[in-house]
Amino acid sequence: MSLYNKLLILCLATNWSVVLSVEPLTSSLVGVLGAVGLGAIYSAWDYLKCSTAECCHPPNEVKRFVYDASSHWPHREPWIDYEVKQLDQSINTQVYGQHLAKNIITKLIPKHLKNNNPNKPLVLSFHGWTGGGKTFMSEIVAKNIYLKFRKSDKSNFVHRLSFTNFNTNDKHLMRQWIKDNVTNAVKQCPRSLFIFDEIDKLVPGVIDAIKPFIDYNQFADSIDYRKAIFIFLSNTGGTGITKTAYDFHLLGKERTDLTIKDLEPLMNSGAFNEDGGLYKSDIVEKNLIDAFVPFLPLEKKHIKMCIQDHLKYHYNKSDPLKEPGEEFIRQVSNELEYFPPDTRLYSKTGCKRVANKVDVLM
Repeated sequence: MSLYNKLLILCLATNWSVVLSVEPLTSSLVGVLGAVGLGAIYSAWDYLKCSTAECCHPPNEVKRFVYDASSHWPHREPWIDYEVKQLDQSINTQVYGQHLAKNIITKLIPKHLKNNNPNKPLVLSFHGWTGGGKTFMSEIVAKNIYLKFRKSDKSNFVHRLSFTNFNTNDKHLMRQWIKDNVTNAVKQCPRSLFIFDEIDKLVPGVIDAIKPFIDYNQFADSIDYRKAIFIFLSNTGGTGITKTAYDFHLLGKERTDLTIKDLEPLMNSGAFNEDGGLYKSDIVEKNLIDAFVPFLPLEKKHIKMCIQDHLKYHYNKSDPLKEPGEEFIRQVSNELEYFPPDTRLYSKTGCKRVANKVDVLM
């Protein structure tokens, strides 16, 4: 084993803190560092830094070591998971009634992450009425890719851009704000994730500021954006999605019989023609969105699943069907509003108000 490796493992195994000191180096340490070599010193510093601070590493270059108390030996644990092996399971156990969204996301996200030379950034546009799980799904994606976001809901490489708090109507300023945020983030980490929240609230024409970044360009202003992921969250197209789903129900078909072919034209047309940030936008017209992802309206059976999850994770009820019981779950679900009036099939707010209802009735 090289002297560099011995020095590195010694530092990690003893869980040393790396502190920049103003005191002079001892002659023995100078000798060691001289033997290791300047390049190895910089490399060792990268390993030590990335073991405590989030780093943007490419695949197969994990520089984060975690001390394993059981074996008294450090092991590698990446900040960015390019395999996203748990993504399918996370969606299966946490998202209900969204078979189309699951199918698209579990195929396109891993494929993009594993491709070290993609043709363009991955751009997904989530569509559907409020409460269907668009925001929740974007968070699941972030948690499965970025370790720090999984543990703390924060990451230097996950950027949620909200357009409801703009204090200006100046399109130029809005466009520049978006461009600056995206450019600075990709400079820091090419594998950045951008979540554009409530894009239907954005002034039309502004979102085209990112067109050069998501096009089939290797570089835009000398920066390579192709490894990034962009997710748009929008309510546009929700009416068409709901109507199509209900028509299937009236024909006696299962919601799982719905295919992306049934809904993609509705989302594309809704995004391009309905008021909102994608209205008549170049990025829709030029087909720069890789997939329109439909979120179907949730039925009462899905609401009951959300209630059970809230009881499990926030009230430590390992078996909510026994305690507090099915009657309590039914009571909570009945507190919510449903439509249409004759069948009361779909929840008006999805799972969004479940937590508050459970908290009140508990």
